[in-house]
Amino acid sequence: MLTALLAVLLLWSWSPAGAQADDGVDPQAANLFVDTVDVDVVNVEVYVTDKKGNRIVDLSRDDFELFVDREQLPVSYFYAVEGGVERTDQAEPSGEAAVPTPQQRVQAEDIPEEQRLHLVIYVDNINIVPLERNRLFTHVRTFLKSHLRPADRAMIVSYDRSLNRRLAFTSDRDLVSEALYDLEKLSGHAARASDDRREILDAIYEEANPDPRDQVVARAHAQVQAMFSDLEFSIEALKLAVEQLAGLPGRKAVLYLSSGIPMRPGEDLFYAMQEQWGDSRYLMEANRFDASRRFQALANQANAHRVTFYAVDAAGLRTHTFNDASNSSATGGVAIDESHFANLQSPLQLLAEETGGLAIINTNLFQPKLGRVAADFETYYSLGFTPAPEDNAYRKLEVKIKGRKDLRVRHREGYRNKPASARMTDRTLAALNYGYESNDLGVLIELGEGEFEEKNAFLVPVIVKIPIADVALVPQQAVYRGQVRLYLAAQNQDASSFVSEVPVSIEIPSDEIERARGHLYHHRVTLRMQRGYQRLAVGVRDEIGAVTSVVITGAKIGS
Repeated sequence: MLTALLAVLLLWSWSPAGAQADDGVDPQAANLFVDTVDVDVVNVEVYVTDKKGNRIVDLSRDDFELFVDREQLPVSYFYAVEGGVERTDQAEPSGEAAVPTPQQRVQAEDIPEEQRLHLVIYVDNINIVPLERNRLFTHVRTFLKSHLRPADRAMIVSYDRSLNRRLAFTSDRDLVSEALYDLEKLSGHAARASDDRREILDAIYEEANPDPRDQVVARAHAQVQAMFSDLEFSIEALKLAVEQLAGLPGRKAVLYLSSGIPMRPGEDLFYAMQEQWGDSRYLMEANRFDASRRFQALANQANAHRVTFYAVDAAGLRTHTFNDASNSSATGGVAIDESHFANLQSPLQLLAEETGGLAIINTNLFQPKLGRVAADFETYYSLGFTPAPEDNAYRKLEVKIKGRKDLRVRHREGYRNKPASARMTDRTLAALNYGYESNDLGVLIELGEGEFEEKNAFLVPVIVKIPIADVALVPQQAVYRGQVRLYLAAQNQDASSFVSEVPVSIEIPSDEIERARGHLYHHRVTLRMQRGYQRLAVGVRDEIGAVTSVVITGAKIGS
C-alpha cells in the first residue's frame, strides 16, 4: 500500500533541473499564477414519454428548457439516441422509438465515451429471499441477453455483509449470465428476518401468550435495533458502490435487486403494539429508526456522480402473510402487512424517482417492466450545460418541454459540480478499481527497483514522464512556466491507498524551449509500497491547459 511520498526530483530527459523539498512539494508551484477557466459540461439524461408510457423521440434541442435551482440555463450540448442509435441532425426523427438494424447496432459501438453505459447489477443478498432472487435472475438474464449492446459494460456485485465484486465490467453477455448462475448458489438472509417478524407479531396478538407484555416489547425492540444496524451497513455498502463509480465516464446505472429494504425498520411491529395495547407511544418510537434522510443522501450522492437507480422488488406481487388461517386473531392483519410492504418499497421508489430511474414493484411480470429499463438505455436525450464555477454545492435540476403539458419527463433531480481536484481523485480511483485509462497528455510511467525498508515495505521509485510539447507553458520573463498536478494511488490484493496529490512546477529557459518540446519532462516520486503485486494509478492534470490523463501500471514488489 502506498503510504507516503518520501522524495521528489524533477529533470528533463537530457539534464537535471534541480530538486524539490523532501516533503514532495515544489517550492515554485505556488509562484505561478495564471487566470484559467476550467470549462466542464454537466450531462443530464432525459426520458420523455406520453401519458401511456410511449417514448417521444421527435424532440430537438429547442424543445427543452433546463433549470438549475430555478434559474434557466442554455442547453450547450444535445445528444439524442433512438433505438440504441444516435439521431444525427441530418436524420429525420421517426416519431416513435425505432428498432435498429444489425448495421446500426455495429455503428452504435462508436458512440462517444461520455454516452456509453456502465451498468452495475447489485444483488443485495442481505435483503433478498433466495427463491425470489433466483426467479428474478431468469428474467434479468433474458433482459441482458436482449439489450446489453457491444458498447455497454456490465458488472455484478453482491452485498453479503460486505461488498463483493463478482464480475468486473465486461461486454460479454455470456460471462454476465454465468456469474448470475454462480450467485444462485449463495444463501440470503431476508427469509430469516421474515420468520423473526412473524414470531414477534404472533407474540403480540396471541391472547394466550404466556410472556409478559414487557418481555414481548423487549424482544421487539431488540429485533428492530438489529434490523436498523443491518440497514445502516446496507446503506453504507450502496454508498460505497456509488462512490466507486464516480470517476467513470458516461452514463452509469445500478440495477438494484432485493426483496425490499426498510425505510423505518420494524414500523409494522410498533404499529401492532399500539393497536393491541392502545398506547400511541409505541408508534412514536418508530421515528427513532427512520432512515429516510440516509436514503435521500444516497440519492443525492448518486445524482452527484451521474448514477441512475433501477430498483426491483424480487418479491413480485405481494400477498398478505400475517392475516391468514394460522393466525388466531384477524385484528389489524391486513393493515400491518400493507404497512410492512410500503415500508420495504419506499426506499426503492425514492432512489429510482430521485435519480431519474424506475422502480419495479408489485408485479410478477418482470420482463415487460425490464423492457422499460432497456428503453431508457436505448432511447433518451442527453442535455449538457455549463455549470457555475466549482462551488461543490448540490444543485436542483428541472427539465421541461416547451408548451407540452401532455408529456412526462424523467431525469435526475440534482447534481454537484465538484472541484477539478476532486474529479481527478475520482478518475484516479476509477482507473485503479476498474482499469479505466484516458491519456490525452501521452503520459508514461516507469517503476524502478524497490529498496527494502522494513518488514514487508519497500521504497519504490516511480518516474512519471510527460511530453513537454503537450503541456501548456506560459512565457514569464526569461523562462516558460507550466504547472501540472499528479494524483497517485496504489492497490494490492488487500486494500487501496488514499490518493496523494503532488503539485509540479515546470520551468524551462526561453532559449531552450524549442529543443525542449521534443523531449519528456520527468518527475520522480519515491513511494512506500508493500511486498507483492501492486497496481499503480497515476492521474496527471495540466493546470493551465485543463488537459488530463489517467494511466495505470503494475509490478511485483520485492522478491
